[in-house]
Amino acid sequence: MFYPAYVVLLLLHTIYGTVQAASQFWKKLLSALQRMNFERSKADACLYFCWMSHGLVIYISWVDDLLCCGKEEDVKEAKAALFDEFDCDDVGALKEYVGCKIDRSKNSMRITQLVLIQSFMD
Repeated sequence: MFYPAYVVLLLLHTIYGTVQAASQFWKKLLSALQRMNFERSKADACLYFCWMSHGLVIYISWVDDLLCCGKEEDVKEAKAALFDEFDCDDVGALKEYVGCKIDRSKNSMRITQLVLIQSFMD
């Protein structure tokens, strides 16, 4: 039975306060993910993906937070590779990520922005 694994990583060392902090971190993150054989999505600059031994693994970035999704074995491998690149914290499985609700089922994950959807309906 397939249960997707989800991991969010929190950086322990930051360069907040500098003018180019966000840009420099993004360049370092992009370089690290490329070394890990992840490709950046052409549709969304914050989405990175890689086909691994058990299937597709994706990283979704938001400033200095990352959400990793895929089969548990592959997520553990991708997380270990990222830990080799950065000093991070694993904050575990999520029900919400940067204002989005995360619903998991046996073979899928749905990320929705309920507040945004409600504003469109209103």
